[in-house]
Amino acid sequence: MTSEDSSAIADYSRMTRLDERSFVVIGAGHGMGRQSAHALASQGARVLCVDLDADRAREVADEVDGVACAADVTSADEVQRVIAVAQNEFGALHGIADVVGMARWAALIDMPEEDWDWSHDIVLRHAFHVVKYGGRALMAGGGSLIFIASVSGINSSLFHGAYGA
Repeated sequence: MTSEDSSAIADYSRMTRLDERSFVVIGAGHGMGRQSAHALASQGARVLCVDLDADRAREVADEVDGVACAADVTSADEVQRVIAVAQNEFGALHGIADVVGMARWAALIDMPEEDWDWSHDIVLRHAFHVVKYGGRALMAGGGSLIFIASVSGINSSLFHGAYGA
């Protein structure tokens, strides 16, 4: 207590614990996704580690004592399956951290339409599916959707037009 503030200090370490809470980390196989899985698990969360590559999902799940799930989240059916796996494993779902995004570098005037479509699927379409199906699951018990984005959505980057869009 100071002379000007007699309010009690909250137990912040207890408030930030995630014991008995479950999270899905999409893109958990490496980089920021792997770090997110570790951060959540270090606070007591149960984590479903989702990656396109089954081996990477399993490796990270093993690191955090989580559950692995391989899925192509550009597919609505696959996102629905991911949510079902999380609910079957954990019951309630408390959060989804989405760390999916990749770029193919090309000037837009030279970019094949297939690359534009790929970029749209990997960056935007999957996020729509996560909001649609993951959001429904989170509405039942409360929770948060977290999307990790790139600064390319704010500032332009040379040969990064499709990704930034």
